[in-house]
Amino acid sequence: NWRAVDKFDREYSAYSRLVHHGAAPYVPRVFGYLEFTEPAPFTDHIQIALPAEGLLLEDFPSAQQLSWENLTPTVAVEAFRAVEAVHAALVIHGDVEEWNFLVVDDNKVVLIDFDVASTW
Repeated sequence: NWRAVDKFDREYSAYSRLVHHGAAPYVPRVFGYLEFTEPAPFTDHIQIALPAEGLLLEDFPSAQQLSWENLTPTVAVEAFRAVEAVHAALVIHGDVEEWNFLVVDDNKVVLIDFDVASTW
């Protein structure tokens, strides 16, 4: 499906730009890129259209989605800083909504989900 490819390409381009411009700690670290051209072992029960591509991103086990329950002045400032860091890397997120912000340890905020992002 061309839309799935376009979304992956947008996310890949955005993360490449963000890593190059040092947008961490406001976006997940990227550990690699995978491309599957044949089914992976032990995935007989999963329907995956091949070729499939994916990014290996930093995991935040204690993360919570931004919400009114965890929104504080500090968290709000960190969310604005996250958007500023992304824009400084010449990336427009395209979907800045509360569900795309994660609040992690010590009120750090991480912006995720760049599948509709634009890069310049």
